[in-house]
Amino acid sequence: MSDIHERGTATDRNMPYLLSRLVDQVATLAQQEARLARSEVGDAVAKIVAALMTMVIAAALLIAGLVVLLQAAALALQANGVSPIWSVVIVGAATLIIGLIILSSAVAGLKKTDVVPRRTVGQMQQDVAVAKEQAR
Repeated sequence: MSDIHERGTATDRNMPYLLSRLVDQVATLAQQEARLARSEVGDAVAKIVAALMTMVIAAALLIAGLVVLLQAAALALQANGVSPIWSVVIVGAATLIIGLIILSSAVAGLKKTDVVPRRTVGQMQQDVAVAKEQAR
């Protein structure tokens, strides 16, 4: 139950008192909304960090295995009559193309992550509208 109903006197219900209560409640609401916004941003940042860490670990493992496979591919080309220099160039070029495709995919995934706390912003806009309505 609100303080207005608990006190019950007509003098406590005057406009300055009501305005003061409204300001207090709006301030409390703004603090709660700010905490929610920080939480939303923190969640988004945590997802980005987790994705980046996964990408780093995967890249380290891929590099080690890829080096061995690329050497094998170059040797296979040489075994089929391609000169050593061209076998390395062919394997290197193919590796660069594949790497660029994977990199562009990762960048696109990061772009999809939204760090703006849209729910909180929307709720705060509604709160401001209600506060303005109550102040009238």
